[in-house]
Amino acid sequence: MTRRLWTILGVVGVVALAAGLGVGMAFAGDDHGDGDMPHGRMGATTSRAHGSDGMEPGDGVMAMPGRMGEREFLQMMVPHHRAAVAMAELALERAQRPAVRRLAEEIVSSQEEEIDRMRTWSEEWFGEPLAEDISGPHAGMDMSDLEASAAGEFDRAFLAAMIPHHAGALMMADAALRADPRGQLERMTREIIAAQAEEIGQMQRRRQTWFPPLG
Repeated sequence: MTRRLWTILGVVGVVALAAGLGVGMAFAGDDHGDGDMPHGRMGATTSRAHGSDGMEPGDGVMAMPGRMGEREFLQMMVPHHRAAVAMAELALERAQRPAVRRLAEEIVSSQEEEIDRMRTWSEEWFGEPLAEDISGPHAGMDMSDLEASAAGEFDRAFLAAMIPHHAGALMMADAALRADPRGQLERMTREIIAAQAEEIGQMQRRRQTWFPPLG
């Protein structure tokens, strides 16, 4: 297992614990990098767990593929990004705190641009329009809970949803890097890891400041 991957797993583990999520990480493969999961997919089974703040984020137990090929990464990351953009656009309408709105603006701007790049690469590299796969973690997430959150609770709900969403992107990006992608995609995956790991840290700090656990 690579040092980079251990670092990402550490981030994800901290995210899961700090967000009060019932999330368990497991590898579908061995530590030598050659135990690829069939189709490179991340599976998810739903589990509900009360967080330390009494919320129920409800994220599932996810399995990390050893590697993810270029085509599948594009097919899964695009809908994952679309879900983040939808959440961020809702935050632009409903967030109370300027810091949340600024983060939402950054997410919309950066991830829409990355969506455009990935769709272009799919056509150039594979000779066909991108076929989006919504089976990945949080890709086609149900926004009903976020939309139904009370006015004074939206910022809390947004952070609780976006933190694990970003963690899913970190895992997919690392799985793509392990498959030795071409240069453009390697650069993008590294950009995703750097940007979204930093944003996870920002969201965690704000969450702990604004919504400290009770007791």
